Amino acid sequence: MLVAWDGVLRSSSVFARAHGHELLVHGEDGGDVTAAVRAGGPLPLGYYDVLIDGAATALIISAPRRVAAPTDRKLCVFAPLYALRPADTTRYADLRELDELVAWVAAHGGDGVLTLPLLAGFFDDPAEPSPYVPVSRIMWNELYAVVDRPLPVLLGDGLLRHRI
Repeated sequence: MLVAWDGVLRSSSVFARAHGHELLVHGEDGGDVTAAVRAGGPLPLGYYDVLIDGAATALIISAPRRVAAPTDRKLCVFAPLYALRPADTTRYADLRELDELVAWVAAHGGDGVLTLPLLAGFFDDPAEPSPYVPVSRIMWNELYAVVDRPLPVLLGDGLLRHRI
C-alpha cells in the first residue's frame, strides 16, 4: 500500500523503478490513470488498484494531508462514565464528572457528550457489570447519583439534560 499525500506519490516510490515493467493503475470508477502515475502527476483523492506485470498488486490511497472541519456535522466526545476519573480517587466517577466534562467540551467548542447507558444494574453476586443488562430501563444506577444535585432529565427525544 502506498499513500499519495495531496495526490502526489514520492519519486522514491516503486513506480519510479518500474520502468520496463507493465504497469496498470485503475481508480475506483475503473478509469485508467497509469499515465498520470508514471508521469508523477497528482492523483485525485481516492483509492487506486495497481497491477505490475499482471501479477503483483498494490493499493494507492490518495489522501489530503489536512482535512477541513465539516460545517454540517456536530463535534461530540464519547466517554463512558466509568472512564472518567474524579479528583477524589476514593470514589467512582458520577454525574459531577459528567457535568464537568460537558462544561469542558462546551468551552472548547464541542456540541455534546455521549456516554453509555446509566441504567440500574445488578449488584448481587454474580454481578453483571454491563450497562446493556440493566435491572430496569426506567431507573437510574444509584452508583452515579449525586445527592446534593438534581437528577438529570431524560427527554422524549432520548437526550439527557441536566438541571444544574
